[in-house]
Order: sequence, then C-alpha cells, then structure tokens
Amino acid sequence: MSRTPRRCGPVTLITPVGSGGSGEVWLGRRDGDDDDPRNLLVVKRFSPSIAVDIDDILDSAQLVRGLDLEHVSSVIDAGVDDEQAWVASPWIDGLDVRALLAQTCDEGLDSDVAVLIASDILRGLSALHACGLVHRDVSPANVMLDRLGRAVVVDLDFVCRSGMAATETVPGTVAYMSPEHAQGLPVDARADLYVWAIVAYEILIGDAFYGDLGDGEVLRLARTGGYRPRRFSVLSPALQQVLLKALAPDPTDRFTDATTLLSAFTSSSSSSSSSSSSSRPALAALVDKHAGPTVHFALEQPRHRAAPAKAAQIAADISGEVHGFDEPSVSVFRPRVGPGGRGLAAAVAVVVVLVLLAIVLFARTATAAPSDITIHGAWPAACSM
Repeated sequence: MSRTPRRCGPVTLITPVGSGGSGEVWLGRRDGDDDDPRNLLVVKRFSPSIAVDIDDILDSAQLVRGLDLEHVSSVIDAGVDDEQAWVASPWIDGLDVRALLAQTCDEGLDSDVAVLIASDILRGLSALHACGLVHRDVSPANVMLDRLGRAVVVDLDFVCRSGMAATETVPGTVAYMSPEHAQGLPVDARADLYVWAIVAYEILIGDAFYGDLGDGEVLRLARTGGYRPRRFSVLSPALQQVLLKALAPDPTDRFTDATTLLSAFTSSSSSSSSSSSSSRPALAALVDKHAGPTVHFALEQPRHRAAPAKAAQIAADISGEVHGFDEPSVSVFRPRVGPGGRGLAAAVAVVVVLVLLAIVLFARTATAAPSDITIHGAWPAACSM
C-alpha cells in the first residue's frame, strides 16, 4: 500500500491502517482544525476488482449518511476516485471484535463482557432496523469496541432498504449470511438477526461458528441453514433456545425484531444486574489492554519518544509536511454522475477507441502492399473493451 498522501473529497488520507479482500482502510483527517479529534476519519477505499457495483456502494452510503444512531457508525462522505469507490466514517479508537477474540483466544472473554458486546450489537441493529434498513454484513470484524467499552456496528457499505434483494452479486461474507441472503433473495431485519446469532455464538464461545469447514461446505450450509456448531452444547439450555430460534432457516420462525431478541437474550444469559453494571468498565479496560496507545495519544507524542510501530508511523505521517496530493475525487453527496452516467462515458470511450483503431488500420491499408496487411491478435482484445 502506498503511503503517498492524497485526497478523497474533503478528506486527507494520512496512513493506511489495514487491508482486505474488498480494499484498503486508511486513517484520514477532514478539512478543518487539525487538533480536533472529531476530524479524524476512517476511509475505506474499495478495490476496483470488487464484484459489487460502485453505484450500489454509493447508494448504501447515501442511505446512512448523517445518521446518528446508538451503537451504529455513520457515513461522513463518499465518492469515486479513479473508478475506485471510497467511504469515510468517524474514526473509532479501539479494536474490532475479531481482533479481541484473536487476542483472548487462550482465556476467552468473561461471560458478562461477552453478553454486553452481543447486546450492544443488537441495540445497534435495532436502531438501524427502525430506519427501515438492513446491514447485510454483520461480522466480528465489522463491530468496533471503543475506549468507553461500547460496541459499535461499522462498515455500512452494503446497507439496503428492508425487503431488497441482491442485484447482480450477493454482497457480504459467506460465513456470516442468512439462508435467504446467501440465495440472493430479499432480506429484512430477520436476516441480520440470523447473522447476529452466529456472531453471538463466536463471542460467547470463542470459536468459529463453522469451525474449520471449507468454503464450499460453508456456502452450502449458509444457503440451507440448520447447522449447529461443534461446541453449541457448551451454552446453557436457555441460551441455546434463544440462538436456535434466531437461527431458524425459515425467517418466519425467527424473532420478529431485534428488541424482542434482545429481551430474550438478556433474560436467558447468566448475567446478574450487579455483574452487568461492572461489565462496561471491564470491557473498556480490555480494549485499553489489547488496542495499545490511543491514536490521539500517538498524535500528541514528540517524535523522539518511543511508541509502538503503528502509532509512531501515524504520528510521523501527521506531523510531516503533506504534499503531492492527487486531484480531489468527487463526493457522492455533491452533484455527481447518475447511475447511467458512467455507463454512457464508458460507451463513448469504447467508440473512441474503435474509431482510432479503424483509422490506424485504414492508414496501414492505404500504405502497405496487400501481402503486408495483418490483423494482429491485439485487435480482437481492443474490440472487446
């Protein structure tokens, strides 16, 4: 990943902080007061090779832009840069649930802390569903834990309106899909609740829901439902009953909404009111332990002082002179080309290429002997652009 500073709309990209199958994640800073931590953003730049259409990503960003929901992140801005979609959201200082589970795999999470995280996720989904929206990509990697011990549902890149089906491709992660989602059928809140049960199991047990099964088998099971993970019996009978209802293959057999599921889940857990009141500070302490120094702490450090590699790099990048920006990309929340605009531009580009190639071929035909005229292998490739 390049560390060359550049612009995404009103956001200055500072340093990459991660990458995955869908693209790169950057720490960014919104134009304004450099000392205001609220101007720190996380920017996801999608790989051009991702199967999901750019317009679908931007439409999802438009649905959630500016939402202020409990336990749910928001979208500050989004756009396209060199045919590469990007989405900017508030920076959450902490670590994601997947990272926490990986770092605590030996001892596991305290049961009250695990219940708190799973409950916060449900609270976030409940708020999102109340807006008529479905997340479609709930997973441990898409839940951030902040320094106050709160779980926040993030990565709203595939959010859709309730009742919507996938278009050309099915977005999301196969291991975290409901049967109807995996089949490309219309989804509603109950699809998110199915996936929540998968995530809740992993948080409570500390083991992958599908264990070490191969991708093909996971896809088959995701489409049919009804799978029971290998350590399911470790859960209490009450918790098993709640998760089994949430995991029903038929959506009509599941909980109807996140609020009802939350009530059933907290009632079935072994957490007492006294232990639950201390679980949020315990989670905050756990985040501080495993996430390392805060970004804000790293930004304030003199460059000669020691700091972990990532924090030191962030501090160096921010304190260094910023130069050599690319041209700003277009924000989706300002006037932009409509869904058919890019298709028209692409068609015009193809026509131009074909015309130029025809001119070149005509020129060669006019100047060469008949025996010298050859249609090269590159010609069909150019025609198929």
